[in-house]
Amino acid sequence: MSRTSRILLVALVILAAGCAAGSGAALPDADSGAGRHYAARCGTCHAAPHPRRLAYSAWQALLPLMERRMQERGLDPLTETERSQILAYLRAHAR
Repeated sequence: MSRTSRILLVALVILAAGCAAGSGAALPDADSGAGRHYAARCGTCHAAPHPRRLAYSAWQALLPLMERRMQERGLDPLTETERSQILAYLRAHAR
């Protein structure tokens, strides 16, 4: 297993554990455009995880994986604007 695959696997386990436990913390800047895009697009198949659950570098590695999952499920791909806003949102609020 490659290093990137291991990092992604660990990130997914952390996300799954965090979602199962339920942080109860509201998403930061949820009413901003980027916050709405994050909640809407990243909360389609599962609850949108709190951005502080991972470092920004982990989010950067995880986003392409999630985009592949969206494609597998027949969901509309992220637009460049959505991807940019989501990454900016995560950069601003990650650990």
